[in-house]
Amino acid sequence: LTNAEMSLDRCQALVEGILKSMNVGLERDGEELKMLPSYVTKFHPAHGTFYALDLGGTNFRVLRVQLNESDPDKVGIKNYVVDPQHMKGTGEQLFDFLAESIQDAVVSFGDQTASLDDPLPLGFTFSFPCRQTSLREGTLLRWTKGFTASDVEGREVVSMLRDALRRRDVHVRVDAM
Repeated sequence: LTNAEMSLDRCQALVEGILKSMNVGLERDGEELKMLPSYVTKFHPAHGTFYALDLGGTNFRVLRVQLNESDPDKVGIKNYVVDPQHMKGTGEQLFDFLAESIQDAVVSFGDQTASLDDPLPLGFTFSFPCRQTSLREGTLLRWTKGFTASDVEGREVVSMLRDALRRRDVHVRVDAM
Protein backbone atom coordinates (compact mmCIF):
# COMPACT_ATOMS: atom_id res chain seq x y z
CA LEU A 1 0.00 0.00 0.00
CA THR A 2 1.39 3.32 -0.97
CA ASN A 3 -1.35 5.61 0.31
CA ALA A 4 -2.37 3.95 3.55
CA GLU A 5 -4.02 6.92 5.15
CA MET A 6 -6.85 7.06 7.63
CA SER A 7 -8.75 10.06 8.87
CA LEU A 8 -8.57 10.95 12.53
CA ASP A 9 -12.33 10.33 12.87
CA ARG A 10 -11.98 6.84 11.34
CA CYS A 11 -9.01 6.08 13.60
CA GLN A 12 -10.95 7.18 16.72
CA ALA A 13 -13.95 5.07 15.66
CA LEU A 14 -11.66 2.06 15.23
CA VAL A 15 -10.15 2.55 18.70
CA GLU A 16 -13.61 2.94 20.27
CA GLY A 17 -14.79 -0.26 18.55
CA ILE A 18 -11.81 -2.22 19.80
CA LEU A 19 -12.24 -0.92 23.36
CA LYS A 20 -15.94 -1.80 23.28
CA SER A 21 -15.15 -5.35 22.09
CA MET A 22 -12.54 -5.71 24.82
CA ASN A 23 -14.98 -4.61 27.53
CA VAL A 24 -17.70 -6.95 26.25
CA GLY A 25 -15.15 -9.79 26.16
CA LEU A 26 -14.25 -9.10 29.79
CA GLU A 27 -17.91 -9.00 30.87
CA ARG A 28 -19.14 -12.22 29.23
CA ASP A 29 -17.85 -15.60 28.15
CA GLY A 30 -18.40 -16.72 24.58
CA GLU A 31 -17.78 -13.37 22.90
CA GLU A 32 -15.82 -13.09 19.67
CA LEU A 33 -12.94 -11.27 21.39
CA LYS A 34 -12.10 -13.46 24.37
CA MET A 35 -10.66 -11.53 27.28
CA LEU A 36 -9.42 -12.58 30.71
CA PRO A 37 -8.77 -9.93 33.38
CA SER A 38 -5.29 -9.20 34.66
CA TYR A 39 -4.66 -8.29 38.27
CA VAL A 40 -1.52 -6.23 37.79
CA THR A 41 -2.70 -2.79 38.85
CA LYS A 42 0.58 -1.13 39.86
CA PHE A 43 4.23 -1.39 39.04
CA HIS A 44 6.69 -0.94 41.86
CA PRO A 45 10.26 -0.26 40.75
CA ALA A 46 12.40 -2.86 42.46
CA HIS A 47 16.00 -3.70 43.10
CA GLY A 48 17.37 -7.07 44.09
CA THR A 49 17.30 -10.64 42.86
CA PHE A 50 14.18 -12.13 41.31
CA TYR A 51 13.38 -15.42 39.63
CA ALA A 52 11.05 -16.06 36.73
CA LEU A 53 9.66 -19.35 35.47
CA ASP A 54 8.47 -19.38 31.87
CA LEU A 55 6.45 -22.48 30.97
CA GLY A 56 4.82 -22.32 27.58
CA GLY A 57 5.60 -25.52 25.72
CA THR A 58 8.14 -28.30 25.51
CA ASN A 59 10.90 -25.94 26.58
CA PHE A 60 10.84 -23.79 29.66
CA ARG A 61 13.19 -21.41 31.32
CA VAL A 62 14.17 -20.41 34.81
CA LEU A 63 15.60 -16.92 34.85
CA ARG A 64 17.52 -15.15 37.59
CA VAL A 65 17.20 -11.40 37.20
CA GLN A 66 19.30 -9.06 39.27
CA LEU A 67 18.03 -5.48 39.14
CA ASN A 68 20.58 -2.95 40.32
CA GLU A 69 20.20 0.74 41.13
CA SER A 70 23.42 1.83 39.49
CA ASP A 71 25.16 -1.19 37.95
CA PRO A 72 23.88 -2.84 34.77
CA ASP A 73 21.15 -5.41 35.37
CA LYS A 74 22.15 -9.07 35.06
CA VAL A 75 20.11 -11.98 33.73
CA GLY A 76 20.97 -15.65 34.02
CA ILE A 77 18.94 -18.27 32.18
CA LYS A 78 18.70 -22.04 32.57
CA ASN A 79 16.76 -23.85 29.87
CA TYR A 80 14.98 -27.15 30.47
CA VAL A 81 13.09 -29.58 28.25
CA VAL A 82 9.70 -30.88 29.33
CA ASP A 83 9.69 -34.52 28.18
CA PRO A 84 6.50 -36.28 27.10
CA GLN A 85 6.33 -38.16 30.42
CA HIS A 86 5.86 -34.84 32.24
CA MET A 87 3.58 -33.33 29.60
CA LYS A 88 1.27 -36.35 29.59
CA GLY A 89 1.76 -37.76 33.10
CA THR A 90 0.11 -36.49 36.26
CA GLY A 91 -0.05 -32.87 37.30
CA GLU A 92 1.93 -33.72 40.41
CA GLN A 93 4.73 -35.19 38.27
CA LEU A 94 4.79 -32.08 36.08
CA PHE A 95 4.87 -29.61 38.97
CA ASP A 96 7.44 -31.70 40.86
CA PHE A 97 9.61 -31.56 37.73
CA LEU A 98 9.20 -27.76 37.62
CA ALA A 99 10.13 -27.50 41.32
CA GLU A 100 13.14 -29.76 40.79
CA SER A 101 14.28 -27.57 37.89
CA ILE A 102 13.79 -24.38 39.92
CA GLN A 103 15.85 -25.95 42.71
CA ASP A 104 18.57 -26.88 40.19
CA ALA A 105 18.64 -23.29 38.88
CA VAL A 106 18.71 -21.76 42.38
CA VAL A 107 21.68 -23.94 43.32
CA SER A 108 23.38 -23.30 39.96
CA PHE A 109 23.04 -19.53 40.43
CA GLY A 110 24.33 -19.76 44.04
CA ASP A 111 21.14 -18.68 45.82
CA GLN A 112 20.57 -21.81 47.90
CA THR A 113 20.92 -19.77 51.11
CA ALA A 114 17.32 -18.55 50.73
CA SER A 115 15.18 -19.52 53.71
CA LEU A 116 11.55 -19.79 54.74
CA ASP A 117 11.95 -16.39 56.42
CA ASP A 118 13.60 -14.85 53.34
CA PRO A 119 12.42 -16.73 50.22
CA LEU A 120 13.39 -15.78 46.68
CA PRO A 121 10.62 -13.94 44.80
CA LEU A 122 9.37 -15.66 41.63
CA GLY A 123 7.14 -14.62 38.76
CA PHE A 124 5.39 -17.52 37.01
CA THR A 125 4.57 -17.24 33.31
CA PHE A 126 2.11 -20.07 32.65
CA SER A 127 1.25 -19.75 28.96
CA PHE A 128 -1.96 -21.74 28.95
CA PRO A 129 -5.57 -20.52 29.13
CA CYS A 130 -6.31 -19.68 32.76
CA ARG A 131 -8.99 -17.83 34.63
CA GLN A 132 -6.93 -15.54 36.79
CA THR A 133 -8.67 -14.52 40.01
CA SER A 134 -5.83 -12.52 41.57
CA LEU A 135 -2.21 -11.63 40.92
CA ARG A 136 -1.18 -14.94 42.54
CA GLU A 137 -3.99 -17.31 41.47
CA GLY A 138 -5.07 -18.82 38.20
CA THR A 139 -7.15 -21.86 37.30
CA LEU A 140 -6.21 -23.82 34.18
CA LEU A 141 -9.16 -23.83 31.80
CA ARG A 142 -7.71 -26.37 29.36
CA TRP A 143 -4.38 -27.70 28.24
CA THR A 144 -2.96 -26.75 24.84
CA LYS A 145 0.39 -27.29 23.03
CA GLY A 146 0.32 -31.06 23.50
CA PHE A 147 0.06 -31.02 27.30
CA THR A 148 -2.45 -33.41 28.86
CA ALA A 149 -1.11 -33.82 32.43
CA SER A 150 -3.95 -35.18 34.54
CA ASP A 151 -5.59 -33.48 37.50
CA VAL A 152 -4.61 -29.95 36.47
CA GLU A 153 -7.51 -28.67 34.35
CA GLY A 154 -9.93 -26.85 36.64
CA ARG A 155 -7.30 -26.49 39.38
CA GLU A 156 -5.40 -23.49 40.69
CA VAL A 157 -1.89 -23.85 39.23
CA VAL A 158 0.06 -21.49 41.53
CA SER A 159 -0.95 -23.55 44.56
CA MET A 160 0.15 -26.69 42.68
CA LEU A 161 3.56 -25.09 42.10
CA ARG A 162 3.76 -23.94 45.73
CA ASP A 163 2.96 -27.47 46.94
CA ALA A 164 5.68 -28.93 44.71
CA LEU A 165 8.21 -26.33 45.93
CA ARG A 166 7.29 -27.17 49.52
CA ARG A 167 7.74 -30.92 48.89
CA ARG A 168 11.29 -30.23 47.64
CA ASP A 169 12.03 -27.65 50.37
CA VAL A 170 12.73 -24.93 47.79
CA HIS A 171 12.50 -21.50 49.41
CA VAL A 172 10.86 -19.57 46.60
CA ARG A 173 7.76 -17.38 46.95
CA VAL A 174 5.45 -17.10 43.93
CA ASP A 175 4.59 -13.39 43.86
CA ALA A 176 2.90 -13.16 40.48
CA MET A 177 1.44 -15.24 37.73
